[in-house]
Amino acid sequence: EESVDLGCVVFAGSVIFACGRVDGDLDIVDLADPTNPVLLSEYPLRGPAKGVAISGSRLYVSYNDPGFAKPAIEVVDISNLAMPAFISRRALDAAGAGPLSVSGNLLAVASVSGSEYWGAILLVNVSDPTMPRVEGAYHPNGEIHAASLSGVSLQVVESHYDGHAYLTVVDVSVPGDPAPIGVVDLGRGYG
Repeated sequence: EESVDLGCVVFAGSVIFACGRVDGDLDIVDLADPTNPVLLSEYPLRGPAKGVAISGSRLYVSYNDPGFAKPAIEVVDISNLAMPAFISRRALDAAGAGPLSVSGNLLAVASVSGSEYWGAILLVNVSDPTMPRVEGAYHPNGEIHAASLSGVSLQVVESHYDGHAYLTVVDVSVPGDPAPIGVVDLGRGYG
């Protein structure tokens, strides 16, 4: 019996988008009839996926791209589920990509380490899907465990050196100048 280590999974209606950490493929499966799932298509990625998000007919994937020797995000047109189409790829100035979240034309990509964006959440403008551009970064005070975008608000769960985890709410209405606006101590047990 063989198991597959899935890097990420996201649902859109009755369709599941699953990225494998090993083979780097994006599998698109129709689950309209859960007793008879149907593989609609496979889309090859250049590296094992670390995160996936969907907005409208666009799918965003973060992965560590050996071709760039850097992490990257890829934008894929999924308007035809049987034939997903490449739109663009953007290398990131970081040592490793992590999970991502999208809201409107803003993509938040967790960066695990690297030069300017060490342990940061990169804020990427995807209004032009052919030219995603990093507009800013939020640098938490600790290790990133989870992040989610909702409108112009970024919610980050991070652990600090005191052993506590914190939920920090960040205003990203100006992506070049993200500003924390609230924080709650979630207690011990993270990290």
